[in-house]
Amino acid sequence: MAQFEINFVFHIFCIIIGFILFFSSLCLMILFLCYKELRHGVYGMIIGTISSEVYIGFHLILNGFSGVISKNKEFFNSKYCDFDGAFTVFCFCFWCTQNICIMFLSIKRKLTDSKLTKILFFFSFTSSIIVAFISFMANDIGTSFGDTCFISKIDGFTLVLIFILFSFKLIASVTYNFWFYVYRDTSKDRRFINGYNFFLIITSLLISIFLIDVIIVYYYEIKSKPMNYVGVISFFICCLYISYFRLKIEYFTIFLEIGPTKYKILNLFMFLGCCYRKPKFREIKKFLNVKLIIQPNTPDLNDTIYSKILKSADI
Repeated sequence: MAQFEINFVFHIFCIIIGFILFFSSLCLMILFLCYKELRHGVYGMIIGTISSEVYIGFHLILNGFSGVISKNKEFFNSKYCDFDGAFTVFCFCFWCTQNICIMFLSIKRKLTDSKLTKILFFFSFTSSIIVAFISFMANDIGTSFGDTCFISKIDGFTLVLIFILFSFKLIASVTYNFWFYVYRDTSKDRRFINGYNFFLIITSLLISIFLIDVIIVYYYEIKSKPMNYVGVISFFICCLYISYFRLKIEYFTIFLEIGPTKYKILNLFMFLGCCYRKPKFREIKKFLNVKLIIQPNTPDLNDTIYSKILKSADI
């Protein structure tokens, strides 16, 4: 009975956190797709990472419902579970490789459309497909130890490939932060996403903890409840942090601030319900390009365009 209650709570959290991740990432993906200026270069890669997050959130919702509704854990047929597991593997790999490519492009200052951007996107997409295909052909996909459709085969090597990939992302994120704070030329290299360096290293650490837990269970057959809790909680925190970070991207926050009402959440639902005509992209850029001039004791600037500009570095 106690184990049933633990599984039930786990799947309820999957539904809640999956919905948060799905909704936040979907909203941002819609915004980026609405503006052609945000569909090219490095922003195209950002859409790739966001689309992966959308499916991972959807994956958590469906698998959460499968655990809550189905007592015999057969909510999905085996073929669909294989497809869902393989596509989830693809999304994990694609999300990881896209972020690595974004780091490299940021350091090289190649943020617009370029041959290098297209090559890296192609490499990221094809390598992720290859890993997913290998996992599917090796029969590593099925019902995982968490009763979800993911990696199931204990002696498979798909999990090792994913762990190596995310370990490389962790090393790359540490290197990126070192470059960001030590070698970055602030007169040339600006933050195109504020706080992206923190996003990289925090998500890398949290997912690495989760993967270490899964490897310990699969390869060493050590089922430690405290370690399992740490791994699962780390993954859930990572999903929530991704959701928070997506909603704090300046393009998104400014888009909501200049809506028809003073309430961001109402502007969001009006936009999603096609009741809010999106502003032109140059109106959003106007907020990003003007430097913050507000001083602590200048009340006459309240309720002006300048009071809306975020206190952060330029894009």
